[in-house]
Amino acid sequence: MRWMSSKTKQLIQDFTDVNEGEKAIMILWNCFILPIRPLADHMVPGLVLKFVQEHGPEIVSRGLINNFILHLTNLHCFGLLTASQLEEAALNIYAIQEEIPA
Repeated sequence: MRWMSSKTKQLIQDFTDVNEGEKAIMILWNCFILPIRPLADHMVPGLVLKFVQEHGPEIVSRGLINNFILHLTNLHCFGLLTASQLEEAALNIYAIQEEIPA
């Protein structure tokens, strides 16, 4: 499994049409989701909330909140999150931001 994570990082780093923040979020998300292997779309909202719990402080400290919100928006556009689920995840990341001193 470790080799898959390394290969995923390498492939994402090779993208030329996304910025470094987008790459960072994609790498975090893919490395988070890879060992879980969700079986159905209905699992995604819960996994997003778990991702925020586990990686929220890193997302905030690395200045990736806007990129994360874009990721949530993409999940919504593909029908994997409802608007209220997107809002819940966004509010959770903003709450973490409030907890971390600037």
